[in-house]
Amino acid sequence: EGHVSLINDVDVSAQEAGVLTKLHFREGDSVEEGQMLAELDNADATVRLEESNLNHKVAVKEATNDINVQASRSAAKVAEAEVAESEAVNAQSPGSIPMTKLRRERLTAERSRLQVEVAELEYEVAGITAEIRGQQVKAAQNSLQRRTIAAPLTGVVERRYKEIGEWVALGEPICQLIRLDRLRV
Repeated sequence: EGHVSLINDVDVSAQEAGVLTKLHFREGDSVEEGQMLAELDNADATVRLEESNLNHKVAVKEATNDINVQASRSAAKVAEAEVAESEAVNAQSPGSIPMTKLRRERLTAERSRLQVEVAELEYEVAGITAEIRGQQVKAAQNSLQRRTIAAPLTGVVERRYKEIGEWVALGEPICQLIRLDRLRV
């Protein structure tokens, strides 16, 4: 009557492809859920994380520097003041400022107003770019984390499928665990 049947076992698989660099278990070992079982080569992933961190820093600097917006607003104020001054002079003594000069000043003022819009748009885009770079940092962190393989449950390592130095494909099993908290007698 006293026969024991195991409820479930699970193959623990790689979430990224790479060379198996470390194994932290032997067959027959008991492991806790979340315990690190194996590690894949992470040199490339580490470099990508550093690169995305630097890109993010640059993007944040650009997104928090509104000097172009300020400068273009100042230039627009100067150009508008020149137009107002010329118009005031002509109002007092008509024809003092030639129409060609006034037209040129008005066009300069209009172009300056448009430069403000361009600078504001670029500043807004820099903010969005910084957010994108932040997401790329998270993606690089996740990619690095996926190169460590943890036990999905508490159990015993029944068998090992891979050796250190072997290439592991995405989704390929590294070992088999048997859940020991679920025995049916």
